Amino acid sequence: MPFGGVGYSGMGSYHGVYSFNTFTHKKSCLVKDFNPVAEKLASARYPPYSQKKIDFMSFLLKKRKGLSLKFLPYLIMFAFGVTATVVFRSISKRNPSGLLNVVGRKASDLLHNLKSIGVKEV
Repeated sequence: MPFGGVGYSGMGSYHGVYSFNTFTHKKSCLVKDFNPVAEKLASARYPPYSQKKIDFMSFLLKKRKGLSLKFLPYLIMFAFGVTATVVFRSISKRNPSGLLNVVGRKASDLLHNLKSIGVKEV
């Protein structure tokens, strides 16, 4: 910490940045730098506190149960369905008629094999 001045007097410490700090009263300042959605959700933290804000904060701070595994099979099947759809679409975009030809060819081969062993109608 600089003392400034001449000799033991300490005079001269009022020049430059030290004079600014000496003659300035520091105050805290609140800067709200959230996006609009987060600011709307966080606005309940700031006074004045209305009953609506208190109810909202108590809802957010309420103790909740842990994660239930009751719906896990449904979630797994949903993820499987989404994955199958994405894979099917990516294959069909690469070769739009190829996938259907493979399915049609297998069905016609099956019908041919059934007719060859004596099955008349399917």
